[in-house]
Amino acid sequence: MARLYTIQPHGKNLHLQETFNTEECIRRYYALYCKQIVTSNQYGQTRSFYRLYARKPHNFGDCMKYDVHCPRCGARMYAIDRPLDEYTLALYACDNCYKEN
Repeated sequence: MARLYTIQPHGKNLHLQETFNTEECIRRYYALYCKQIVTSNQYGQTRSFYRLYARKPHNFGDCMKYDVHCPRCGARMYAIDRPLDEYTLALYACDNCYKEN
C-alpha cells in the first residue's frame, strides 16, 4: 500500500507529513495531499515519486506554482510529469535522494 502524506502549506512551499489516516479521511479534511509511488528497476534499485492530489479542481497553472519538498530530506522536488486531470496533479521526484541510491 502506498504511503499517504498530508500537506502543511507555508505560502507556496508544501511540506509533506506522513499520516496513517485513510485516503477518504485525508481527502475530506485536506485541500492537498500526496501519495508515494515506489518503483524498482531490474537491478533492485528503488525510487520514490510523489503524486500531488487536490480536493478542489486545479488548472495547470495552479498546481505548478507550488514548491513541494521531499518528506525524506526536505529538498525541493521537481515536477517530472504533468497533471493527469484537475484533481490528480503533477508527479514529483527528489533528485537529492535519487543521487544517494
